[in-house]
Amino acid sequence: RWRAILTRHLNVVLLVVWIMYGYRDLFPLATLTKAPLDLCKGWALWSEIVILSIVAILIPVLTPQEYIPVDFKHPMPKPNPEQTASIFSLAMFFFLDPVVFKAYGVSHLPYEHLPPLADVDSIKNIKTAQFRHVDPFSGATPRNIFLNLLRAFRYEIIVLWLLASSTAVILLGEPAAVNRLLRYVEQGEGDAMMRAWFWIMILFLVPFVDSLLMEWYLCISLQTVVRLEALLTQLVFEHALHIRVKGEPPSSSIETDKGHRKSNLVGKITNLVTTNLSVISDARNCIALVSEIPILFALYAVFLYTILGLSAFVGIGLTIALAPVPVYISGIIQKYQALRMKKTDSRVHLITDVMNILRMVKLFGWQKRMLWKISEARGEELCLLKKQQYATLTGTVLNFSIPIVAMAATYATYTLIMKQGLSSSIVFSSLIIFENLQRYTNAIFMYWTRALAAKVSLDQFTDFLQNTEVLDDFDESPSSTRILDVGNIARHPSDEIEFCHASFSWSKDKDNDGSNTPLSRRFILKIDDKLFFKKSCLNLITGPTGLGKTSLLLALLGEMSFICSGPDSCFYPPRDGGVAYAAQESWVQNETIKSNILFASEYNEARYKEVIYACGLERDLELLEAGDDTEVGEKGLTLSGGQKARLTLARAVYSSASILLLDDVLAALDVHTSKWVVEKCQAGNLLNDRMVIIVTHNVRLVEPLVSVVISMKDGQVHDFHSSSPVPTKNLHQTLHISPDKDDLTNNPTLKGEQKSDGKLVVPEEIKEGHISGDSIKLYTLAAGGQHAILYFTVLLVMMLVTQLTGVVQTWFLGYWSSQYELPGKVHVVFYLSIYVTLLFVIILLNGGTTAIYIAGAIRGSRRIHENLAE
Repeated sequence: RWRAILTRHLNVVLLVVWIMYGYRDLFPLATLTKAPLDLCKGWALWSEIVILSIVAILIPVLTPQEYIPVDFKHPMPKPNPEQTASIFSLAMFFFLDPVVFKAYGVSHLPYEHLPPLADVDSIKNIKTAQFRHVDPFSGATPRNIFLNLLRAFRYEIIVLWLLASSTAVILLGEPAAVNRLLRYVEQGEGDAMMRAWFWIMILFLVPFVDSLLMEWYLCISLQTVVRLEALLTQLVFEHALHIRVKGEPPSSSIETDKGHRKSNLVGKITNLVTTNLSVISDARNCIALVSEIPILFALYAVFLYTILGLSAFVGIGLTIALAPVPVYISGIIQKYQALRMKKTDSRVHLITDVMNILRMVKLFGWQKRMLWKISEARGEELCLLKKQQYATLTGTVLNFSIPIVAMAATYATYTLIMKQGLSSSIVFSSLIIFENLQRYTNAIFMYWTRALAAKVSLDQFTDFLQNTEVLDDFDESPSSTRILDVGNIARHPSDEIEFCHASFSWSKDKDNDGSNTPLSRRFILKIDDKLFFKKSCLNLITGPTGLGKTSLLLALLGEMSFICSGPDSCFYPPRDGGVAYAAQESWVQNETIKSNILFASEYNEARYKEVIYACGLERDLELLEAGDDTEVGEKGLTLSGGQKARLTLARAVYSSASILLLDDVLAALDVHTSKWVVEKCQAGNLLNDRMVIIVTHNVRLVEPLVSVVISMKDGQVHDFHSSSPVPTKNLHQTLHISPDKDDLTNNPTLKGEQKSDGKLVVPEEIKEGHISGDSIKLYTLAAGGQHAILYFTVLLVMMLVTQLTGVVQTWFLGYWSSQYELPGKVHVVFYLSIYVTLLFVIILLNGGTTAIYIAGAIRGSRRIHENLAE
């Protein structure tokens, strides 16, 4: 690292020396009045300049960079080519040539053939460096996430600001060079200070340097945006793990047909990491609003005043006077953007719900109803999108028109009021200014619109991070309901679980009406007296349906909000040793059976086989051709309810957690399988020295094993008493299991002769080659509607006429300039009027073409969505 710093320092020193030589001995050659200061050295001077150019410029530009790992303890075995490429290779993208040539030789380039991800772009390192600035649970300031992101990426933003500002200064060179060159042609060497070839070289260097600066800017901005997207995605998913199961912010709700609010958190999270991230990425160039554009406008105003005098302020004043119009339109666009994002959230949530119950929809014949609701949600979203696009088009037309009006007013004031003549040097240099102003005025409107849209998305990120109800362990708000005696917690044994005069609710909101509870009713779990669970034994929770058994387990997990009811109120949840939870509604991943049981734990073959045997899964694995390598599908669609319940139980039992919370895992099992699981699993060696808290209605089956019985009624502990478990040697007789009839291991094996791989999900289909004709036909018919040929004919004709008008505009400028070579006076006002008319015609043609395109795009989007939904 120090070697790299010293090398850069030396390169900077050599570059400064080279610049000094250039100013002293090269720059005077371009002037008409000065001479090189060190010319007395003769040929030695030019030798020094050549050698210094090689040492200070050529060698640093062509020398590869040294790889510096982000984490010196874990360097990359093979660094990304971008990290070792030279400055010249980075500027010209030569480091990508091997990938480009490799991709050129094959029809499809696999992911494995791409260069490795640079360690600076690894989410692990990004999280280590930036999470403390943006994550509320890592010490970030609770404010708008935009301010936190500015702090996290402050160095990149400073570099981008400097690059954009430098671009503004460089762009002033073009009109200045045109003005001085034409004045040199008009007046000769009379009052000229620079030679003509110098201004011609400036005209070449300005776009060249501007392109280099812009490519550098794009490289840094795109790198920053990719890291920003990775950071925000990681932030959203990690924050989602802190959210209470039933706690969601009011803003994440949608209105149903009857006016009731409905949870929309799933759609909100999906939209945050997709649409909102895309909107924020589109706003990456909005830094120009505070860097390049204001500096450019100030320099252009000074330049116009230099060549046009006070008339320049007429155009500037007119531009300022008309500025509120596009600002007002930007406000309308922001309003449509905010409304559209809400509709997008609702649509994504609705589609997610329909996909989750797709089999039920088909079973009850609800396809038309669901299709109508999805189409209605998409229609409302497209309606707002259409209004937003037309408002954007209106703003674009106005922003292109304002500089033209300002230009006409400036020239009219200069010629008609100030009685001054327009020469070629004044006209053509100022035309460059006004054309750039036209482009940058539209850029202001575009960037401002994107900035407002990004603000809406950033506000949604802020709302999600700050207003979503999180678990009590992560809640640092003053109103958070926590245990009163902190010292008592430290003195309490960490392996004991205890309640005392505690109450729990689904939401911390005091005005909660119960809409966030499963049955949309107000529910409070109360433990009036002391309640504890015994270690290394089975604790049973029983009671009627819907009266607090599952709520008690979720309270232990911290998913319910703890309410202090007095100074002696306390709650000691499970902390050390880990907790394994088997939910009442079995949860499985779209993975193999083995992966679901291991759940990222270390594989122990003996323990794994013992768990399979104890949970009664041996018989099921024998029936499956691929055994435990069988993929279970989305939500375990290939498994029965009992199989999913035993798979969930097996995952909890295999884990190393010292505390197991089992929520009615026996409900989906038949009598024989239940007895097997109770005897082999719950009474077996796998649960020795582990605290098990089980909820079940099958009390008679489990009662011989339990040491504590808790009966729930109306959200309260109705009965709490200890029990003596049956000795292990008598358990088999107690459960009345007949080995000849009920032993699951004695069933005959129905294994197939050929064993399949058990894969349900086939590899993703990748289209190779060009876009298929069917895809083009689909979009063409959807966008064109019933008159597709007429629509695309009109669209293509409009585009062609617009481009031809642009060619005529360029030709007319050349024709206008050629008139100065002929004898006689050139009628500037006449030619200027024609030029302004051409500009307005181009604006109208562009606006009309865009309007036709928007209409077709919205129509195509609606029809393709309807086809996909059907």
